[in-house]
Amino acid sequence: MSTAVWTNRLELNSVADTALKIATRSWFVVAVIGQLVFAFTVASFYGLAAARGNLQAWNKTLPHRYVSGNTIGNTALAAHLLFAATIILSGALQLIPQIRARFPIFHRWNGRIYVLIAFTMGITGLYLGLSGRNIAGDVTHTWATNRRPSPTIKNPCSLTQRTAMPSRCFRNSALPE
Repeated sequence: MSTAVWTNRLELNSVADTALKIATRSWFVVAVIGQLVFAFTVASFYGLAAARGNLQAWNKTLPHRYVSGNTIGNTALAAHLLFAATIILSGALQLIPQIRARFPIFHRWNGRIYVLIAFTMGITGLYLGLSGRNIAGDVTHTWATNRRPSPTIKNPCSLTQRTAMPSRCFRNSALPE
C-alpha cells in the first residue's frame, strides 16, 4: 500500500518553470516595445516628411535616399518604409497569445496581410538593392558593390572577413581593380 504525502514545499521544477515564464514574458515585452518604438520612429520621421512634401528630409538619414526625378526608385523606397512600419505592428500583433485566442479571424487575416506585405517589401527591397539604392547602410552597400565573385590566393581577405569588415578588407585587397 502506498501513501501520498502532501507538502507545502516548493519543487525545483515549479520554481524553474515560473522563472522561465517570467523571463520569456519579459523578453517578449522588451522585444515588442523595441519594435513599436522603431515602427513609431520610422512612421513619424519618414511619414511626416512625406506628408509635408519634404522628401529631401530623407537625405539626412538614408545613404541612398530620395533622388530627384527618380519616380520609380522613390516610390519603391516610400513603399518599403511604409510597409516596414506596418509589418512591425502586424508582426507584434501576431505573436500576442490573447489576440490569437480571442480573435482567431483577425489573427488569420492579419497573418495573410503580413505575408502579402512581406512579399511586397521583398520586391521593393530587391529593386532597391539591384538598382544600387541599398538603404540598409554603408556596410551592406560596400559589401554588395565591392564583392568579388570568389576569394583567390592573391587576396588576403577570406569571404568571412569580407562580410565582417568590407571596407578594410577591400582597401588592402591585392586583387586588380
